[in-house]
Amino acid sequence: MKRNLLQKIGILLFSSASVFGACPGNTTVTWDGSTGGAPNLNSNDVLCLTGNYSGTFNINGAPATIYIDDGVTWDMGSQNFNGATTIETSSTGTLNVGNDINANGNLTINNSGTLGFTNASDQTLTGVTVTNNGTMSKSTGNLKFQSNSVLNNYSTVNVAAFENAESYLNNFPGAVMNISGQFYNHGAMTNDGLIYSNSMLVTDKGSLFGINNGLISVSGDINLNAGFINNGNLESGGTMNITKPLTGDGTGGVFYNTAQNVTGDGSVAGQANNTSDYSTYSGAYPVSLMSFSGRMIRNTVELQWGISDFNGFSDFEIQRSSDAKHFESIGKQMFSTDKLEFRYTFIDENPAEGLNYYRLKMNDLDGKYEYSKIVGVDFASNAHYFLFENPSRGQSISIETNAENPQFMVFDDLGREVNFKLRKSNGLFEITPRNVVYDMLIISMLTDQGRQTKRALLSY
Repeated sequence: MKRNLLQKIGILLFSSASVFGACPGNTTVTWDGSTGGAPNLNSNDVLCLTGNYSGTFNINGAPATIYIDDGVTWDMGSQNFNGATTIETSSTGTLNVGNDINANGNLTINNSGTLGFTNASDQTLTGVTVTNNGTMSKSTGNLKFQSNSVLNNYSTVNVAAFENAESYLNNFPGAVMNISGQFYNHGAMTNDGLIYSNSMLVTDKGSLFGINNGLISVSGDINLNAGFINNGNLESGGTMNITKPLTGDGTGGVFYNTAQNVTGDGSVAGQANNTSDYSTYSGAYPVSLMSFSGRMIRNTVELQWGISDFNGFSDFEIQRSSDAKHFESIGKQMFSTDKLEFRYTFIDENPAEGLNYYRLKMNDLDGKYEYSKIVGVDFASNAHYFLFENPSRGQSISIETNAENPQFMVFDDLGREVNFKLRKSNGLFEITPRNVVYDMLIISMLTDQGRQTKRALLSY
């Protein structure tokens, strides 16, 4: 039978049973988000949340841990953190924060899934340490990390505006911060990854300062009103205003738009490049890049991109780097109007172990060009991969993996375990749910390298 929307709503309202899939081994309390009301947390308690919940918890003792299980969402209310508290999300768990948080140094958030700041207005975090290994986002308003707060980003941050205010920002190698508005730094910052923003403002707040060892690419203006150390690439598509010393170790570069000016009386030293060759094209570009992404697939890296609004365009040169500074060409694809929806794929057959950085050099017929943003892909030749067609063709999911003895668990969109048939055929593991027709499932694969979890869309 097909489980329709009315059935889903009925299950959500009336079912108190929940089967959890990835609760930590030291769990002391499990709760499905509805039965009997939210439990109290005492000292050393580890609560595993196995069903969706909107509200708060009463934390009576510290330390306490709240773990958000696979496929589960916690919409956190105005939670008090009077003692040391850790919130952890699984790879498909979601924590939504709709208010400011003032935790007095008592809160640690370890995100492996989705961390969303959902208030349409500005939000401020004070006394909070966030370690992001999943996706962190805020679509509107400014996200402000205030004094005694830390952001350690190992993965992806997508925000409308970001302010590092006398706090600590560490953007690690391969990590990406996409800031659609202003990036305002007046705290301690170390960037070893990639930061993209519309504008950038740096001001002086005591002894805290910024260090860039990776790439900071700003489509508009950069205002450096405080000392700044640049050992990577610092790019501006608008005005570069430097009023305080910009220094470096001699390996970095400063690039700015030929159509704008460099202003200010700050000195620039220790840069391998200080040039206006940010772009050699001052008019309309011959192509618009709509998307560019990369992923490890089997023992290669796959790059995909899409374009629109082409005019007088020639080709794509694919470039790779180990440090996001020095790039080499590894291939070329010619532009063709025969491409379906103008989407392109390139396979790097020989990626290096560890982080690989990629960009596109987009050439027009007149010899002018522009560069795409840089994407980072972490490659390990012995890593287990977990691949399947998504959405599936029907109710069976055929999984390709190089793991020898994988174990699988399957959950529905409410986090309940699904009964399924497993069959191995032609080197693939085929999973088919029994009795019920689904439109979405959560597939979890466990190997000796750990757990990988993905959402699968199914067709009828």
